Amino acid sequence: MHSLAEIASDVIRWLIKMKRWHLFSMLVVLAIILSEIVVVPCSIYFHGGVTSDFLISAAIDPLVVSIIIFPVLIRLLSELAVLASIVEFSDDAIIGQNSEGIISSWNSGAEKLYGYTREEAVGRSFSLLVPPDRADEILVITGKIVNGEPVDRYETVRIRKDGTMTDVSLTMSPIKDVSGKVTGASAIYHDITVRKRAEEMLRRLSTIDGLTGIANRRAFDTSLGEEWKRAKRGGYKISLLMIDVDQFKRYNDSYGHIKGDECLRQVADTLKRDARRPGDLVARFGGEEFVVVFSMQEDHQAICFAKKLCRDIEALKIPHEKSNVSDYVTVSIGVASMIPTEDISEVNLITSADAALYTAKSEGRNRVSAAA
Repeated sequence: MHSLAEIASDVIRWLIKMKRWHLFSMLVVLAIILSEIVVVPCSIYFHGGVTSDFLISAAIDPLVVSIIIFPVLIRLLSELAVLASIVEFSDDAIIGQNSEGIISSWNSGAEKLYGYTREEAVGRSFSLLVPPDRADEILVITGKIVNGEPVDRYETVRIRKDGTMTDVSLTMSPIKDVSGKVTGASAIYHDITVRKRAEEMLRRLSTIDGLTGIANRRAFDTSLGEEWKRAKRGGYKISLLMIDVDQFKRYNDSYGHIKGDECLRQVADTLKRDARRPGDLVARFGGEEFVVVFSMQEDHQAICFAKKLCRDIEALKIPHEKSNVSDYVTVSIGVASMIPTEDISEVNLITSADAALYTAKSEGRNRVSAAA
C-alpha cells in the first residue's frame, strides 16, 4: 500500500518525464473534463432539464470554460514541475520520512550521495544511513522533530551503501498536517567531504614542520600543555629531551643548505623511529633543535633513552668534516623530568631541559646531561 507522499512523488516524476505534446494533450482533456463537471450541472439547473438550449450550452459553454481553465492548469503544472525538478535533480540529497522514520521520498541527489536507488531506500528506516557508533543521534534528532523543532546544518557522518563514510551537513524540518501535528520530516544532506578534507589538510599544515614532517613548535606547545594537565591529574612524571645538532652552522657552511636540510630530515626520522610509543611526541623546536616528550617512571630510563638517541644519530654516519667532536654528525641532549604540581608549570620543564642542554654542550657535546 503506497502512502500519499509516495503517490505524489510518483506522479511528479511521471510529469517530469512526459513529452511536451503528451503533457499538452493531457491538459486539454483535463480542462474539458473539468469544464464539463462544472458547466453541465449548472446548465441543467438553469434550463430546468435537458432542452435544446441545454444542448447548445453543453456544447459551447464547456469549450469556453476550458479555454479559461487551460492557461491556469498550464501555470499550476509548470510551477509544480519547476519545484519538482529542483527537488529531484538537486545535487543535495533530499529525503522525506514519515513520523516512524521510514523513508518516503528519495531524490537523485540521495542516490548519488548514498548509492542506494529509490527502490532500495523507500520503505526502509533512515537509520540505515547512520553508523552504529552514532546511533544516539537518532534519538536526539527524532526528539527535536517530534517537538516541531528544526535541525539546522548539523555536521555529522553518514554511511553509504558500500560501507564507506561520508561527511554531511544535515538540515531537517518537521512536516505538519493542517491541525499542526507532526507527520514526518524532510531532510537535506549536503556533502561536505571535500571541505572536511581541506580543513584537515590545513590543520596538518598548521601543526606539521614542512621540512622534516614531524610536529612543529606550535604543535609541541599545545601537546605539552595538554600532557602536562593529564600528568597533573594522574600524578605521573613527564620527561623532556632538548636536542641540538652539534655545530650545525659549520655543517651548513661546509656542505650547503640543501645538504643541511637533508641532515635535519635524517635526524628527525631517527628520533621519530626511536620514540614510537603511543603518547611519545617528537617535534622540531626551531632551527637545528628538536624536542621529545614522553612519560617515564624513573629518571634513569629517560637518560638511557637519550643516550640511545645520541648513539643512533652518530650511527647514521653523516659526514661532518668541520666538527671538532666527531667525523660524523652528532647531537647534544638535555634531559629534564618532573611531576606536575600546582607550584610548577610546563615552562619550568622546558627551562630545566634547556639548561641541561647548555651543560651538555659546554662539557664537550655529543653527550647527555640531566637537570638536577
